Amino acid sequence: MSLLLLVAATWLSDQFAQLLGSTGITMLFLLAMVWIAYAFELGIALMAACLAFAIINYFFVEPKYTFQVGSIESWASLISFLVVSVVIASLVKRLKSQTLLSNASARQAEFARKVSERLAEVHDYSALSKVACQQLSEQYALTFKVLDTTQPTEQVVFDPHALTWVASTGQSMGPYTHNWPDAEYWLIPFSRLPSELPVMWVGAHAGKSLMLLGTKSMLLAIQSHVVQISQAYQRIQSEIRAKTAELTAQQEAMQSALLASISHDMRTPLTSIWGASTALQQLPNVQVNTETAHLASIIVSQARHLTTTTENILSLIRLEAMPAKDFKLDWQSPEEIMALVTTYYQQRGDGTEIQTHIDAEDALILANPHLLLQAIVNLIDNAKQVAQDAAPIKFEIYAREGDVRFVVEDSGPGFPPDFNVSQIKKFSTTRAHGLGLGLPIVQQIAKLHDADFIIENKVNSNKQTGARVMLIFKRAQLPV
Repeated sequence: MSLLLLVAATWLSDQFAQLLGSTGITMLFLLAMVWIAYAFELGIALMAACLAFAIINYFFVEPKYTFQVGSIESWASLISFLVVSVVIASLVKRLKSQTLLSNASARQAEFARKVSERLAEVHDYSALSKVACQQLSEQYALTFKVLDTTQPTEQVVFDPHALTWVASTGQSMGPYTHNWPDAEYWLIPFSRLPSELPVMWVGAHAGKSLMLLGTKSMLLAIQSHVVQISQAYQRIQSEIRAKTAELTAQQEAMQSALLASISHDMRTPLTSIWGASTALQQLPNVQVNTETAHLASIIVSQARHLTTTTENILSLIRLEAMPAKDFKLDWQSPEEIMALVTTYYQQRGDGTEIQTHIDAEDALILANPHLLLQAIVNLIDNAKQVAQDAAPIKFEIYAREGDVRFVVEDSGPGFPPDFNVSQIKKFSTTRAHGLGLGLPIVQQIAKLHDADFIIENKVNSNKQTGARVMLIFKRAQLPV
């Protein structure tokens, strides 16, 4: 084709030599060189420039039909033509290359926009994987699969160790990378940091080779699309978490409103039942009749249980709704708190046996005494329910250099080995009685006091198990 263009330029120059003159002939050959440079490789364009140089010299420079040059002006014209032809060929090839890159970038940007629009319409993981793989497969004529790094179930060829490595390092592997470059597939992580996010598997269709089809620029483009997919994946994760949190908040709000309403309606009649049954126990004829006394004691016990449960529900609702500005703290000594707890159980008179110990001389904390008493009572009552063989409950207070610790210990079966305070939930209990509000109330009171709430199992020298629950307050100093 390049030869035909030069032949055409030679014929036209010969036919219209008188009209064109030497300048016109040179410009005609330069025009042919521009076309050749745009249509063919740079090497062919340079060879065509040399051939055009020879044609002009042979046919149109005196003496004609020889390769001799008769004047300095002719030499200058020929050399100028050759230099200009080489420069034009180089510039045209560069312009063509930049145009191709620009067009490719525009197509890539348009495809990325379409992918983003499609991914924005997706709101679940399975649809995201299907849409993303379909879009990429149509664009690049390759096979795409999303692999779950925690449970890879896709039936594709990959090295499990490579998959683990890609997820743990955030680096791609396969051809044109520094990792497993001889592999017949790419593994591209959703995140460039170690994570449990999925990994994109890219391979050729059956019977073809990724080593032959893939290029470095293709890998970079696919990596950019995987970043888009990863962002969509994390958006879906955020949406699911937000919906879950919203649903949980709505459920808790409905529970709190319902329980608050029921508890307020139950509080007064329960108090009346408790008071009336207590008074009934004290009547002479009831005390004489054993069966009647037993029934009266059951009424008192159950009324006390329901009253305590109602108070716990109301307390938890108040604590969760309590604004920080309405929460008042004051200087408290551990001795005063110990005295409040002892007095409370003496007045309650239910036979709760508590072994107390205190080692907190001159220690002070900032606390609300009523809420702290409620927290300790809940812990002791919980311990009493699981105590074995009517064993006493241990309640200790001791001070360390930077904190004051309130400790309740029991001789029960203890908590599950993997249990911690983060697993505490309202209305969740393993016992036959109760609503599971004791620990949530203690947890909320600890949160309001900025105190640590720790649950652990203990094993003493006699190999007897039990639970140890601690409230750890920062030790306060009186202002000077």
